[in-house]
Amino acid sequence: DKTMIKVHTPSSGRSELKMYDITGKLLLHKSLDCEPGWNDFLIGKDDLNVKGMIYYEVEFSGNRAIKKMLIL
Repeated sequence: DKTMIKVHTPSSGRSELKMYDITGKLLLHKSLDCEPGWNDFLIGKDDLNVKGMIYYEVEFSGNRAIKKMLIL
């Protein structure tokens, strides 16, 4: 019912998580105040009311990573 997206940050700061469906529609936007090291975004099934393939983007200090996720 929940998943964790781990983010490694070299310093303290704000990290942003954005989740999109395959058409590019924004489904979720969360912010997290990070400490140096590993930090976790916790996403519950209630946060996303979709099934199928989605894309998520994590941004910290101008750096971005984009990944895919399959929600069953």
